[in-house]
Amino acid sequence: PTLDLTAGPHTVRIDYFQRGGGKAMEFFWQPPGQPLQPVAPQYLRPQASAD
Repeated sequence: PTLDLTAGPHTVRIDYFQRGGGKAMEFFWQPPGQPLQPVAPQYLRPQASAD
């Protein structure tokens, strides 16, 4: 599925289940004026703890 998002941070939840075979997941984005590309690690942050 494809979503159009506004600029700024967004919460993304990815549920992944691997059942046999090779394990892989791809997460792509298309920044304005650029081609579709994998999301670089520097744009991902773990969810903040509630503590």
